[in-house]
Amino acid sequence: MIHDQDGNALTHARTRFVATMMCAPGRPMLQLVGEKEPAERTHLRAPCPTG
Repeated sequence: MIHDQDGNALTHARTRFVATMMCAPGRPMLQLVGEKEPAERTHLRAPCPTG
């Protein structure tokens, strides 16, 4: 799974981000993807809010 999304709706305060990562036992926590894969999955991303 590739998932990336962030945001800060507060104009008067800082936002901290916490990353939670889970993986199957015995599998690597991080697996790099090829250069083309993120572009091929663009249609699966949630739209960015505009403001």
